[in-house]
Amino acid sequence: MLSSSSFRTKNRTATATATSAKAVATLDLHGKTKEKAVSTMTRFLNETVRRYGSGSSTSGSGGIWVVIVTGCGKHSQNGPVLRNAIQSTLERRHMQFKLQHSKGSFLVR
Repeated sequence: MLSSSSFRTKNRTATATATSAKAVATLDLHGKTKEKAVSTMTRFLNETVRRYGSGSSTSGSGGIWVVIVTGCGKHSQNGPVLRNAIQSTLERRHMQFKLQHSKGSFLVR
């Protein structure tokens, strides 16, 4: 189970390109190693599904949406390490997501 400091639940609007969706939770991975970020995200997604279900209409857009913040990689010598690792993990899990380039985050369902 994630502690309350691991993620915060919000009723905040996250915009991805032309689509808006209501995110039920946000996870900020800034400052984590690649391995820690992937494991934290996995626990976060599992906990979010446990709390909210996979919901078919909770967000009004056909499912539960969350925001995962990775940053843009501007402060990393190796570029966007977290962004690439998280995107690869989301793709392997066959999850629907939208990369929000200007915000360094993903909108994930």
